[in-house]
Amino acid sequence: MVNSPNNWRVRIFRYVPLFIWIVVIFGLGSGMGASNETSRFIRPLLEFFFPGASPETLTIYHGYIRKLAHPTVYGILGILAARAFRSSSYEIILKWWFVLSIFLAFVVASADEFNQSFNPRRTGSPFDVLLDVFGASCGALLVFIFWRWRRPKEQN
Repeated sequence: MVNSPNNWRVRIFRYVPLFIWIVVIFGLGSGMGASNETSRFIRPLLEFFFPGASPETLTIYHGYIRKLAHPTVYGILGILAARAFRSSSYEIILKWWFVLSIFLAFVVASADEFNQSFNPRRTGSPFDVLLDVFGASCGALLVFIFWRWRRPKEQN
């Protein structure tokens, strides 16, 4: 591996989006992502799209949206991690890129839920970690499928 300025630019382009997204996840895991905070913008949208729905129904929809956010946000993390690890110049990372992507998501999800367990406005849940890892696995799988599809036929 050669240490040229170009290699550093490539690494920055590869890893900075991943690190930024991890910061976003921890920000969403703070009080900023609490149910009463997200209802400030989700509730008006639900009322717009479902004007005849009862308040109880809107509360249920809000809960579904919040739970669907877990695999969505971590699916993006899985894509960014797989993208970074799949193009690594380190052989061990390149060999285990898929597993490392999912492991990183597990570590981030566990740390986030652990952190939420200390916030009185949030709750930490092992079920949410499972949703997060599922989302990251789907994201990494999409990268794998895209990578296999893009490769020339003679390399398969």
